[in-house]
Formats: sequence, structure tokens, C-alpha cells
Amino acid sequence: MEKILSFFLITGLFSTPFYFFSSGTLQPSHIFYLIFAFLVFLKYYQSGIDKNSIKLFFPFYLYVFLINLIYTLIYQDTVFLKYPLALTLNAIVYLSIITYLIKDNFKSFLINRLSLLILLILLMLIFLWLIGLGEYRFSPRYNGFFNDPNQMAFFVLCSSAIACLFSRNFFQYLMIVVCALFLVTLTMSRSGLLGIFFLFISFLLYFGKNNYKSIVYVILFCLIFFAILIFNADVLVNTVLVQSYIDRTANTNLDEQADIRGYTRIINYSDYLLFGAGQGLDSRFGSNVEIHSTWAAFLFYYGVFGFSLFMYLIVKIFINLNIKQKLLFLAPLMYSFSTFGARTIIFWIFVAFFYYVAYFINKDRVKGL
Repeated sequence: MEKILSFFLITGLFSTPFYFFSSGTLQPSHIFYLIFAFLVFLKYYQSGIDKNSIKLFFPFYLYVFLINLIYTLIYQDTVFLKYPLALTLNAIVYLSIITYLIKDNFKSFLINRLSLLILLILLMLIFLWLIGLGEYRFSPRYNGFFNDPNQMAFFVLCSSAIACLFSRNFFQYLMIVVCALFLVTLTMSRSGLLGIFFLFISFLLYFGKNNYKSIVYVILFCLIFFAILIFNADVLVNTVLVQSYIDRTANTNLDEQADIRGYTRIINYSDYLLFGAGQGLDSRFGSNVEIHSTWAAFLFYYGVFGFSLFMYLIVKIFINLNIKQKLLFLAPLMYSFSTFGARTIIFWIFVAFFYYVAYFINKDRVKGL
């Protein structure tokens, strides 16, 4: 049973970058995660789920369902149930991963190999790009097999943060960060680069502390990297990728972006900020798309009450992490200011692993991770 559980979870991780259907619907990877969850709950139903994880997550989950159910009845439109149903799927996987990590003696098989497995996923994505597979739906931005480049960048950040969380090897950690940087650069996600910055700082902090050999390696790497940039500055600036980054940044309309990300909606419809506007029928607010920010979305759709419940979960995990782990935890969260990543299953997998470290590994005073 233990090997079967690991197989379905690992298969789910490897298949997550491949979207075959529209966003917000079931993808092939979800099937593997659901089978994993079913087997976990079947094996551990007698001992139950970790009560603390339920206490942290379910108040937010129930509030999301309540608010959207109210607006479903008001507007007689089931579109408000779309996110609650997606969150239900994410909750099942989130709680099953926590249960597996806490109770399964075979979890060390996965934990000891997780960094390498995720590195292989990143290398696989780079290889597929090299041989010309994947799409440029918003050319020149590469989105691989996701539905848009932001989804790809967010997956790379979440999975890389998990990999770095459990990596103890200097070169493995460095390769994860470099591969993540390369893939995020392909997506041309500006916020993604901010997330990579947190990954790199965590790398410097972890291997630079009381390890002079690692410090020398880091300094040499940085010197070589910046030397290449300086001596090839003209060539790099004129490359299609870098030039596209520059053009995209130069042509950014801050007012338009604030409107798309939903920040102006918070100001213009502030009467919804206490209890929330419900997540659906964005046409009520003069928009055809949902808010493109996890933080703005939860504040507007679920009000101060719902947002506080989500923040309670995040903060409780954050305060129980050490400095290096905090930096890794922040990488996808900082990116979430410009994209609504909390709908994706990889986000809740990311939160589950960090919950496990915060409440079990750190509790046992294993601070080396």
C-alpha cells in the first residue's frame, strides 16, 4: 500500500504540468491525486485526520461555501459554486497529503527523493521546450502545456519551493533555482522573477551559514554569472526574449493592470469589503474576468472575514517556519499578488508540505531542512 500511495502522488506531480482541458475543470493529474487521497483516507480513516489542519483550514472553507451559496440563491446562478467545488477538490488533496506525511512510515521514501523528483520535472519541462513542444498562446510568452504562461510560472515556483524545502545538497539546490529561473524567464512573468529572488536568497542563506566552502562556490558562481552578463550585455539585450521582457515592462499600463488584478475593484466597490461579493458574475462590476490576484480576490470576494480566515491559515504556518523556510514559503505568495494561484491544486499541495514542516518537522526540532 505504501508504494502504491507514493506512486499515485508522484504520478500526480509529474502530470500536473499537462493541461488537457480548460482551466477550472478536472485535469488528468487530478485523477491521480484523488486516487491517492481515497487510498490515504481508506488506510487511516480509523485514526482520523490531523485536527489542527482541519481547525486551520475549514473555517475558511466553510465561509467560502456559505458566501457563494448565498449569492447563488440571490442571483439564481450556479456560477458562484465553481470555486467552492474546486476548493473541495483541493481540500481533499491538501488533507490527504498532510495525513500521509504525518502517519505513513513510508513517507521518508518520498521525502528523501522529493527534491530530485521535482528537479526531474523541471528538467523535463526544459527538455520539452528544447525539442519544440509546448505552446506560445500569448507569444512570445511560453506556456508549455498549461493554458497560460502565468499558470506555468506559478507551478514552477510552488514545486521549486517544495523541492528546496527538502533539499540538503548544494548543487541540487542550485540546479533547482537555476532551472526555475530559466522556466520562469520563458514565461516572461515579471512577478515570477520576484518569486525566484526569494528562492535564491534562501539558497544563499542556507548554504552560506557557517559553511565557507559553500560561500566560495556561491561567490564564484555570482562572479562568473555577472561577468557573462557584463561582457555579453549588448547581445543579451538584443535577444528576442530579453527584448520582449523590456518591451512588455515598458508598455505596461499601471492603471490598467491595477484594474485587471482587481485592486481598483476593491476601492470602487468597497461596500462589499466586510462580508464579500461572492466569486462569480464579475460582470456586476464591469469586468468579464475574475480578479487576477489571490490577495485581492479573497479580500473582495470574501470580505474582511473570509480574508482573515485565509490569512490565519497562512500566518500560523509562516510563524512556525525558520528563516530559510519562510523565504521559500514567500516565493509563491509574493507571486500571488498578481495572479489568482489559490485556485490551482499545486498551491494547496505546496501549503500542505509547508504545514507538515511547520507543525511536525520543526516541532521535533529538526531545523536542518
